Amino acid sequence: MWQTRGSARTELDFVLTTPNVGRLVEAMGHGEALRGGKATLAGKLRWRGAPTRIDYPTLTGQLDLDADAGQFRQLDPGVGRLLGVLSLQALPRRISLDFRDVFSEGFAFDRISGSIEVTAGVMRTEALEIRGPAARVLMRGQADIAAETQDLRVTVQPTLSESVAIGAAAGLINPVAGVVTYLAQKALSDPIEKLFAFEYAVTGRWSDPVVEKLGSPAGQLIPGVGGADKSMP
Repeated sequence: MWQTRGSARTELDFVLTTPNVGRLVEAMGHGEALRGGKATLAGKLRWRGAPTRIDYPTLTGQLDLDADAGQFRQLDPGVGRLLGVLSLQALPRRISLDFRDVFSEGFAFDRISGSIEVTAGVMRTEALEIRGPAARVLMRGQADIAAETQDLRVTVQPTLSESVAIGAAAGLINPVAGVVTYLAQKALSDPIEKLFAFEYAVTGRWSDPVVEKLGSPAGQLIPGVGGADKSMP
């Protein structure tokens, strides 16, 4: 709806569905930032002004995202902007357990889901989840659209293979207890994987994010748990 009586105002209530997110992103001028994927984006947005000119200081509403089976490609700095935040490409420089194989060719995902509140041009989320064959990621925090900045907490929980899980358990305890722990892992929603989860603060500009390791979330996949690690190079 676009009202021109008095001061112009735009209100959108929409559902956008695409069978190939990568092609849509490319058509929007972001190159091959994303490969494949199908998605549904539903939202209600409003702002002061014409539909063709979004006024970020008055942009308000809500977005709900559900995407499946795609892959973020490695992006050049500044390309894709917010796509670069979601692609997690800044994290490999800071991940201490060398998960670089998880992100080096771009992050593949099985599903992305979450809700985003928009107030005065600032997007906020409490639980944007990205599930992939190599890792599970939770994001919470905010991103300023006009300023192109972010203040996010990102928790990365790698998906360990069965052999790695047994090896990790054996290294932490002993071979016999390792097998027992592995069996417990399968019964108790993969607590071994949670031992290897780490939390990061992602701040600064979208084009040049600053990533700081905050520590391990102590076996929980909930951001905000764990102390800062100042020893990180």
